[in-house]
Formats: sequence, structure tokens, C-alpha cells
Amino acid sequence: MQSVPTTGRNPRFQAAQLGYASVADFAQSLPENAVVFDVGAGVSRLGHEVTAARNDIHWTNLDPYYAANKSVDGLVHFLSDDIVSPRSTSSHTHGTADLVYSYWMLPHLSLEDDDTARKALMHMNKMLNKNGRLVIGPAKQTGIGLLSPFRYKGTLSFSKQEITEETIDHIIARTKLWWLPRLIQRFSNRHNIHILRHFVTSK
Repeated sequence: MQSVPTTGRNPRFQAAQLGYASVADFAQSLPENAVVFDVGAGVSRLGHEVTAARNDIHWTNLDPYYAANKSVDGLVHFLSDDIVSPRSTSSHTHGTADLVYSYWMLPHLSLEDDDTARKALMHMNKMLNKNGRLVIGPAKQTGIGLLSPFRYKGTLSFSKQEITEETIDHIIARTKLWWLPRLIQRFSNRHNIHILRHFVTSK
């Protein structure tokens, strides 16, 4: 995961991708005392705004690039771990999450092959409780025109019961970059210039 860039994401943009009119609407949709993991969160502030609206929410940002193994900023916990080969999340978080959310991480994990993305999805699935939900984005959108292969937005949502090997294959296919943006992203990751930044962040 060393080549995955950290991108700033506006909480309002993320709430919209989740299908909500606002962060407040998303926060109110969560069950009481919900346990949420934002996987590959980077510098995302979504958890901060959600917990500001709902102080009963247990929100953890999980990303291998956090300096400390575990820290807290307000009500948001930061856990330094790699979801592809997790250490901290390998046992005590299994079966605990009401929601596991990840935005724009999976397209990067499948840049070279599908196996890395598949491992991440399998570990995220293990984190869900029996009524939990996995929400992944952005998803490939169909359209007409030269830019249609670059259209990735919205999320895919599945309950724990719906997640099978076929579901995982479907998620990978829907979040995998088309060959041209995949080529561009590989180049930009390699040289740390992030050409596609404007396609994946909200100003």
C-alpha cells in the first residue's frame, strides 16, 4: 500500500457519495452507539463531523500512514494498520463493526492485480457484526462520451449476509479503474504527482 496517495476529502462530498443530503443526515442514520471504521481514511474529517453531531458514535479512522499506532483526536480514534495484512484489526475488532466504510482505497489496491483488493475486502468483512454493513466507493459509472471511463462516484453497499465470493468479485469489478486512468494512476503514484487528484477529491 506504499503507493496509495493520501487525498483530502470534504465531509459533505463523502456524505453525498453515501447517498445523504448532508453529514448530519448520515450521522442520524447510524444506529445508537454504532461502531464505525473508515478504512484508508487518510486525512478525512468525516468522522470528526459525525461524532460532533452524535457523541455516542464510536468512530475509528484506520490507515497505515498514521504516525502513532493508536491515538485519539476528539471522539475519533486513529489506528495505524494495513487492512491488506492487518495486525491490530486481526482479532479484537472482528465482529464489532456496524459499518465499515472505505472511499477510493480499493481502486488503488487493484491497480496491479485483484488479489490485494480481495484481501482487503475479506478483512473488512470480518470486522462486521452480524447486522453490519460494508460500504465501498467510488463505483464505476456508465455514460456516453470520452470522459465516461473516468466517471467514478457513489458507493456500493452490502449487508454482512450479502457478502459472498461473488459479491467481492462484483465490488472489485465495479471499483477497478479503466485501463487508461489505471495507467495514469500507476505513473502518478510512482512519481508522487497524483495526476488524477482532481477526480478523487472534493474542493
